[in-house]
Amino acid sequence: MDKRKLNDFLFGKENVDTHDFAREVEKDSGLREGLRGLEEMDMSEEVKPDRVKIWHGMSVEIRKRGRLARLRWMRAAAVLAAGFVGAGVWGLLGDLERNAPEEEEMARQVQLVLSDGRAMSVESDTLIREEETEIRVSRQGGADYTEKRHTERLVYNTIRVPRGNEYHVVLSDNTEVWLNSESELRFPVNFVGGERRVFLKGEAFFAVERDTARPFFVEADEMRLEVLGTSFNVNAYRDNGNLLATLVEGKVRVTDTLSGRSCVLSPGCQAEMGGGRLDTCRVRVEDVVAWKEGRFLFREMPLARIAKELERWFDVEVLFADQSLREHPFTGVVKRYNTIEEVCALIEETTNVKFVIRDRTVTVVRRE
Repeated sequence: MDKRKLNDFLFGKENVDTHDFAREVEKDSGLREGLRGLEEMDMSEEVKPDRVKIWHGMSVEIRKRGRLARLRWMRAAAVLAAGFVGAGVWGLLGDLERNAPEEEEMARQVQLVLSDGRAMSVESDTLIREEETEIRVSRQGGADYTEKRHTERLVYNTIRVPRGNEYHVVLSDNTEVWLNSESELRFPVNFVGGERRVFLKGEAFFAVERDTARPFFVEADEMRLEVLGTSFNVNAYRDNGNLLATLVEGKVRVTDTLSGRSCVLSPGCQAEMGGGRLDTCRVRVEDVVAWKEGRFLFREMPLARIAKELERWFDVEVLFADQSLREHPFTGVVKRYNTIEEVCALIEETTNVKFVIRDRTVTVVRRE
């Protein structure tokens, strides 16, 4: 944001239409610290900027810039704001945070749901005890379950990952799970008996700790995967109506629990299930797991499928002004941590489409 634009926001010269900034401040400690720094700045008494416009204007810019750029932007904004903003900003922040709808804010954060039904945010470092297990929770490091003493009582936790987020969980058996945006994992705090079983909605990558005495099961709708020790990706978004399981290494048995059909995957194979069918094929594993490595990897992918990826990751709605563009293919590799503008610009370079971005709505049009 340049100095002139910030000045316009401060004095209410730009008409903005967004209410997301309060929620962003609540879940982003770096952003809060950036705003706190503005408290130390001085301004003359005659300068009285429109506080509501400050709030809305910053929200627009942060939404445009993306999650990882917020702290950098706030540092720059603090410099630019010198001379415009005074010590009242932090009081404004407190007032507006108190007015932010708590339930709506929680819905936009990664949540850990405990066995008693309590839902807590994972935005700060926390140590929790469930049964005989310690749970170390942090926004950056994920959730780590450490069994201190074995118990035979089966107790479940759930991790919910909303749009625009991702999360890493280390289960009590040292199995690691990377959850993609708009996903949910229900799992035992301690694994009890002769099996390990978890329940998935959305998409996740599993690196299962080998234990021949206790097979590991993943239930994703009617798809069931059984493994001993391996790594694989499960996609249960149903963007194309089907469920997908892709094996990276090891061996996995995939079963359709409705029809009873099953198959055994070898590394580099994918099972696709839907409509009573269970098919397998060879795939490029790097394409499937690119999301875990922080990339969008599109290979002759229709824009309609790309739109689903963008909607989940950037929490936007993608519309097609020309429906024929939905099947337009695109091939390319894009960093997931780029902004939505940067991702769309890269797609535009090799296609005949243009993306019109207004707040959280992206419209795909044919380029003239």
